[in-house]
Amino acid sequence: MSDSNKKFLWICYDSSCGDPGKGENVLSFMSPGEENRVKNQWAAEIISAREKAYDVKDAAVGLYLAIIGNIGVVRSEVGKTFRESLKNSFGVSRWWFHKISQKYCEGDPSFDYIIQILLIDKLIDKFGYDHIKIIGSSNEVVKVLSSKYHVVDYKTKEAKTLLVSSIKALFRRVKLFFRNIHEVSFLKGKYVFKGSAKILLSNFWDWSVKYNGATGKFYDKYYKNLPHKLEEHKASFCWLLWFDSRYQEGLKKRPLKEAYEPLKRSSNFILLQSFLGICDVLACFLDFSVYFIFRKWNKRLAFRKVFNLNGFDFYAVFEILFVEGFLDGSIPNYELICLSHKRVAEKLKPNKVLSFLEFFPFSRAVNAGIKSGNKETVLYDMQHASYSREKVFGMCEANLEVRNNEDGCAIPKPDYYFAMGELGKEIFIQNGYKEEAVLLTGSARYDDLACEQIEEIKPISKIKNILIAASLHIEKEINMIEAVFEAFKDVPDINITVRPHPFADISKHEKFNSFKNKINVSKEISLEEDLELADVVIFSYSTVGEEAFVRGKIVWHWVSYEYDASVFRDIGIVAKFHDINSLLNLYEKCVEYPKVNTPTVEDRKFVNRKCFYSGDSLPSENIARILSSTN
Repeated sequence: MSDSNKKFLWICYDSSCGDPGKGENVLSFMSPGEENRVKNQWAAEIISAREKAYDVKDAAVGLYLAIIGNIGVVRSEVGKTFRESLKNSFGVSRWWFHKISQKYCEGDPSFDYIIQILLIDKLIDKFGYDHIKIIGSSNEVVKVLSSKYHVVDYKTKEAKTLLVSSIKALFRRVKLFFRNIHEVSFLKGKYVFKGSAKILLSNFWDWSVKYNGATGKFYDKYYKNLPHKLEEHKASFCWLLWFDSRYQEGLKKRPLKEAYEPLKRSSNFILLQSFLGICDVLACFLDFSVYFIFRKWNKRLAFRKVFNLNGFDFYAVFEILFVEGFLDGSIPNYELICLSHKRVAEKLKPNKVLSFLEFFPFSRAVNAGIKSGNKETVLYDMQHASYSREKVFGMCEANLEVRNNEDGCAIPKPDYYFAMGELGKEIFIQNGYKEEAVLLTGSARYDDLACEQIEEIKPISKIKNILIAASLHIEKEINMIEAVFEAFKDVPDINITVRPHPFADISKHEKFNSFKNKINVSKEISLEEDLELADVVIFSYSTVGEEAFVRGKIVWHWVSYEYDASVFRDIGIVAKFHDINSLLNLYEKCVEYPKVNTPTVEDRKFVNRKCFYSGDSLPSENIARILSSTN
């Protein structure tokens, strides 16, 4: 068949191919500004991926969870599961410390790749195309599409190679090895806590627990008022701290002695690294057995069949992640965290341990370590942020990862969850946790919203100040900022401010320089002050968006073709936009009809109940009451 008779679907991540011409269909994954330009200049029909991706996202979640769940439980010829083959010396499967099992969509693009592939597949099926022309895609997407379709004339982004990825992973391992050697050497013997405690609060020094030199007091970013509530209940507790003083972006590198110094002002801390020795660090970081186990399994037909779904071979999406996760320092680092918790549990035999990172590998290490050291300890986890069913690092394949424990290697989990709101509780139960183990208490982090007085808000007469609340995912957020900039660059009297995530400064992105003449960066004032000044809050999935809505602010939700981690994905309520024109339509409608986007009292109460908590007592009080009980 000649090219003139072939039916092509053009898939463009950039416009470098030029206009395919009249009668051609182009699926656009371009940035908002570039997409808007080609819509105005090209004769081809432009189909926006941001507008159409919603149709495949539920299927993408199901497929992604199924692949990862089945990786863990696929069996060898003798009946052993993959995750079982990765057990360490005290029976904990190191699969749960691997980045693939984490499903960390904020830093791992594999879930977004699957969304893109399923969307392309849907359009090919709908229009009956024979071939694909793809421009600017990742190499992983092209490889998977090529397993089912004929892909021609593709130009991909510079692809990672296994060799380069392996070398970089090993370099990160070496770097983390020396950091652990340094910290363990310094902290060995600095076992601050001298008494006994029935309750341990798992935390970090000093990006979550900090010392305020001005007040002379310690404060906790996540548990907030919970320690004071425990004191009121006369509960015996102390902080269980992983020394992690250089985590926060922008934090000045300090000598360990300087970072440690404030801890001398209290005896109510346990430093986990003080339970480790140099030999432990050497044993974990010099152990490459998990990599060679993976290499062996990767040759098995049953293992590779896990990736064959919907006519595609999805292995290319995970290939480099497998190697990186088994070679870099993440698994040995989490093993040290797990081992230190095991030794704490053996020594102190606490009644209860509370952590706050739900399904993150750190909490898995806490859960596995404490239970290995003392099976009688009751484990709790307090939800620290909101989740949607697309925030896949908060999702599990219930039957494969949680309920299936035939191999003794189900995901290390707490005995009870403290859910932030009704949606959080629904998601935890959907993940496979028993209803009686999910307690609707709210999160101590959001005590202030539990007592928020929700009253009628007067519609604003004019939109002057727009606040953009950025999340951790800088590449995703820069497109949102571009859309806002392009929409309002010629609109007078509109002040736009972006509030960076504390761990990811969007203003350092190279593209942000193009927006500086219109968009300011908030760094000097508190979130409460930013919200007070804002007429409208724009966000993709920051919890700031839900908080702003409950406080009565107009909220507009940016939706991309990538994962949507906002609770508004599941509960609706707020206005959404996916490109420049849809944002301008929201603005013009709001100017003409000020009441349209102004949150009603009923809607604000609904969001507060679904996302945070609505009850007669504060979340910190609810949690303290349960932790201090003798049952």
